Amino acid sequence: DEHGQALARLAAESANLARINDQVLNASFARLGVNAAQAMGRISPAAKDAIDSVENIVAALTAAGTSAQQAGEAIAAALDQAVVRADSAQALEVLRAKVEAWGRAGTLSGAQVAAALDQIKSKSDALTPGINSAAEAMKRLGVVSDTELRRAADAARESYEAVRDMGGSVREQAEAFRVYAEAAIAANGGVATAALQVQAAQHGLRIEADETGKTVVRSMKEAAEATAKLREQAEGSATAMKGVAEAAEGVSVSLVQAARTHNSSLGAVAGSWLDARMAASRYADEARQAVFDATKSVDELRAAFAGYVAQMDALDARQRALDGGAQRGVADLRLRLLELEGTQEQVAQARYARDKEERAAQLALLEIEIERAQLRGDGAAAEQARARVAALHEELRLLGRIHEAEQRQVSAARVAQTGAPSGTPTAAAGDVHVHIAGVLDVNDPVTLDALTRKIRPVLGELARRGA
Repeated sequence: DEHGQALARLAAESANLARINDQVLNASFARLGVNAAQAMGRISPAAKDAIDSVENIVAALTAAGTSAQQAGEAIAAALDQAVVRADSAQALEVLRAKVEAWGRAGTLSGAQVAAALDQIKSKSDALTPGINSAAEAMKRLGVVSDTELRRAADAARESYEAVRDMGGSVREQAEAFRVYAEAAIAANGGVATAALQVQAAQHGLRIEADETGKTVVRSMKEAAEATAKLREQAEGSATAMKGVAEAAEGVSVSLVQAARTHNSSLGAVAGSWLDARMAASRYADEARQAVFDATKSVDELRAAFAGYVAQMDALDARQRALDGGAQRGVADLRLRLLELEGTQEQVAQARYARDKEERAAQLALLEIEIERAQLRGDGAAAEQARARVAALHEELRLLGRIHEAEQRQVSAARVAQTGAPSGTPTAAAGDVHVHIAGVLDVNDPVTLDALTRKIRPVLGELARRGA
């Protein structure tokens, strides 16, 4: 009817007028250099498109049955772009609500939710005049927040572990660890943990303070050169101090006493940081030299020292547990008894088991030696031990082949005995007599059986050669 048509025309004209008004406002704000959506508290078309795109990606990945890890990574990447295009507080609020909902649904991991919310907060701070958070203030000052440092350290650790687990070369693993260690130290307030120092030694690296007091990760060669340079400087300073001490009158404290007093003032790093129980260890002096660093606090030195000694003592305990001297003696005697009373097959099996166990024990001891050398940073000793490990594995392979050959000989001899003609005369039990004029005269069954076991492999070898 006419009334309905009039209402429709009015609605269309109102919508057209609103669109024209929006265009005028947008153009006016643009001439002033102001974002219209931000000024009017609206979501711009570009921001809405970005938000809709993320929602479409979530729906598509869910429908396709994509794994949670792959879907989370794809959605996180799309969110990065959506945050960039969000140009108002309203758009950011919509994104924040969606991110939290996807986190509750398990679409995004906890770490991905935290990272996305941090981005949204940073963008919100950037859109709002003035300084709205400590993070924004630090960003303006060029200061990296603790949260960002921890996130960078976690990412570096994951990358290093990937290089290690995927079989990177020794050099690649060392370089990857260096990057990770530097990030971990930065995230920990410039302090390297004892565990990190042990890992560094395993890669031929050393964590120490440079000339400026900053904790750095160096190769053993670089550390040695820096130490030599520092020693030269210290010797020069000591010479100067000695001259001053000699020139001073009435000085009752010797240079050595003065040096001890100076060390004591540095936090008693010369000895008071040592735990009494740990100091009694056979590795105390070695650990003291390995972990000492005058720039570290007493707690850090104590932790590093205790970690080093504990690991060395644990390796010693493992070595003692593997010391099977008595067991090997028993095994040798049992083998000798079998050689007198057992069959050839039993002797071969016992000898193979004994030789195999001995080499397995040697391998376990060599693994301990490798770990000990890595803790000490002795790459040459570790490589020598690895070469011996490779040789022992080759010995085990050859032992297996020898055992298989012996088994074949025993089987062949058994077949030869059972396949003898039925008319062949056999000696009655207890009445065995072998006589070879001028060579052999045996009528003792035990002696004859032992002799047979020794001759049989020789006969088998002759048969194999066609003799």
